[in-house]
Amino acid sequence: MKTKPTNKGWDEIKTTHIEIVRIPNKSTLTSVEMWLDFNKKHQNIGRNRKTCNCCKKSWSNLEGMVNLVFTNKGNKSVCDDCLRKLRAL
Repeated sequence: MKTKPTNKGWDEIKTTHIEIVRIPNKSTLTSVEMWLDFNKKHQNIGRNRKTCNCCKKSWSNLEGMVNLVFTNKGNKSVCDDCLRKLRAL
């Protein structure tokens, strides 16, 4: 954990490193609209499903598909733009 000095002490900054284990060939889960409807209907929207796990943009501001990526920290849902960037790595 990194620290940042302040005038009264320090702030601890958590640094998380996520490694991609595998990107499936068919990584598309569903469309963004269906993802938002499902999470609202089942009240899962508070469980880290409001944003793309990579770029942290709100799903309500994104278009396209929700994609699945397997990482060392569990399965992550990412937007189309992030998936293209990850596949290019």
